[in-house]
Amino acid sequence: MRRLLRKYAKVFTALLLTVQAICLCCVFAACASAGASSSAEVLDAGAADPAGRNYSRWLYENYSSAVYTRLDWLHDMLLTLGLDREAVADGDYAMVFSAACDEGIIDSPDGQAYAALTRSYVAETIVSALGYEPKSVAHAVDVSEGDPLMTLAYYGYFIPDEEDKLYPDALITDEEYTVLLNELKRYVLLKGKRVISFGDSIMFGMGNNGEGITDMIAEKYGMERRDYSLSGATFGKVSGRSHIPNQVKKAINLKDSADIILVNGGTNDMRKLPLGKMNAKFDIKNPDIKTFAGGMEYALALIGEAWSDVPVIYVRAHDTDCCDDLTERSFGEYGLEIAAHWGLTNVDIFSDSGFDAEIDAIRNTYTMIASDTGEGDSVHPTALGYAKYYLPLVSNKIVNLLTKQVTG
Repeated sequence: MRRLLRKYAKVFTALLLTVQAICLCCVFAACASAGASSSAEVLDAGAADPAGRNYSRWLYENYSSAVYTRLDWLHDMLLTLGLDREAVADGDYAMVFSAACDEGIIDSPDGQAYAALTRSYVAETIVSALGYEPKSVAHAVDVSEGDPLMTLAYYGYFIPDEEDKLYPDALITDEEYTVLLNELKRYVLLKGKRVISFGDSIMFGMGNNGEGITDMIAEKYGMERRDYSLSGATFGKVSGRSHIPNQVKKAINLKDSADIILVNGGTNDMRKLPLGKMNAKFDIKNPDIKTFAGGMEYALALIGEAWSDVPVIYVRAHDTDCCDDLTERSFGEYGLEIAAHWGLTNVDIFSDSGFDAEIDAIRNTYTMIASDTGEGDSVHPTALGYAKYYLPLVSNKIVNLLTKQVTG
């Protein structure tokens, strides 16, 4: 059936009324990757047992490699989240659905074990299993506020396509099924871990009501967090602005602990301070805080002293339109060089994500709308900006680093 799904762009089945007592509906829509095409192919249901056999079971038996079912999903979901294999024996409908009820994933067995697995059903079960609070994103026109699929879009499980659609009735593809289970594995791995962060408004989440990448990753994977970042912050010292080294000092004074640390900065420095250069004989007691490079070295030296065994990630911001390209590239690339010199792991959103906010369509969809222009400001990501461009790269790196720590 999965081979058939790869062959056809979309599959719909219409309502089939049996002459006997059973009446079931299976609606199919599949998309080729994140979106969906406008064409549809209807499965031939004419061979269904005329005696009135359950249609969803007939479909499963005759096209068992074409779609994932609710039974498939609940079984694999429960195992991934750590339930004892003996409690969810393969193919045992009653046992699997009973376990899902006990875990609070579904309210009750619905008699639809063989119904095709849709984005909507996946969203409902993940939100229930992981306890997500409702979240909203702009640019999602076919899902209402408070819908579980809207919440999954906020956390990057699904991203609205160029038509601003999420396709709640689309069937889950092979690729999506694998990604979804991997996300659940990450939740199990990261739950309870603590992340702290330092930086400017991009880390802080100015374009997303104060929820930046730290908050989104922590909420998505059940982590603890504390974000010390502030809007307008700089690595070098600028009067009237938050100084990132001081953010670090605050966390040190609070004796804050961490399993992973995120750092960003430079976007404000490039408009206020000279680039400067690294000091081969850096002295933490007498740092140069008048330049971007000197201030960044100071912040990273403080972090290294206080959390010597904690992996640290430097997040270079996306391509903004806040200053000339040469300056933006110079500061961004030198920031990567400084971070590597101090032993940090880099995540380069500018080069590796495709988040180029100098492009109108990207700027207006994925950065905060400025009140004076009515257009995206190019600097501050929205929820979708984080979900599409930041979340995948940063969470991948977090998982890689923490996995290495576990495996030695």
